[in-house]
Amino acid sequence: MRSLVLALALVLAGGQLVHAKDGGIEKKERLKKMAKELNLSEAQVEKIRSIRKKYKNELKESKTQQKKQRKELKSLMNSSQKGEAFNKTLKEKHSELQKTSNALHDAKFNMMLETRDVLEGDQIKNFKKFKGHEGKRRHRRGEHSRKDDNDDDHDDED
Repeated sequence: MRSLVLALALVLAGGQLVHAKDGGIEKKERLKKMAKELNLSEAQVEKIRSIRKKYKNELKESKTQQKKQRKELKSLMNSSQKGEAFNKTLKEKHSELQKTSNALHDAKFNMMLETRDVLEGDQIKNFKKFKGHEGKRRHRRGEHSRKDDNDDDHDDED
């Protein structure tokens, strides 16, 4: 009985490690799921793999740089320094972070466009299911989606 419980615990823990890993197996599984649900040909899967490989280093470097810049900006924001010169430094750091974030978003968008070009007809319509994982992470960090500009719920005109 003890062996069974231990084996079950190891299997469950192993599964958690696979899901916790950023990249690797999880991304391969996502591509397999996409291939199955969109009924992709092997040629389409290979083209998508090639596109992902093409952007892999750029995305990784941008994410690493973005993380470093966020940490640096947060550290500066938490310091007790004040004044015009310090505010200028903060603005410069913020601008650097924005440039990195924009470059990262551009690369992701370009990768998505190239992937979309591999797809046909109904595959394109159903592709949106597989590009939404980013939004889920943002939501978990506490960021909320913005309301549409056409949202009339809060009009002050009566």
